Amino acid sequence: MYTAVKLRTGFYETTCYFMEVKNEQVVLSPCNPEPARDTVIIDKDYLISVFLTRSKLPELSFETTDGLYICILGPDLNIYKLLTSLENALDVKVVVRTP
Repeated sequence: MYTAVKLRTGFYETTCYFMEVKNEQVVLSPCNPEPARDTVIIDKDYLISVFLTRSKLPELSFETTDGLYICILGPDLNIYKLLTSLENALDVKVVVRTP
């Protein structure tokens, strides 16, 4: 699965990234090459937990051994399809929370 998300990159800062769910990993690639941003690879072996926070704009949080990555999802995204892709690719159960 491949979709655009807003990755939290600061306290009140988000940056456009493309999220691709692949075999045993999630790849977050910057939408724009400028300013230079790193590609983030979340590997199954370093994943601690995955949370979906349901709100007006849902947030998907990946807790890893390296840090926390929070992606703000678009309003038109098929969340069920995304969660199914994540659970299959990462062999993880996504915990759904409401604020």
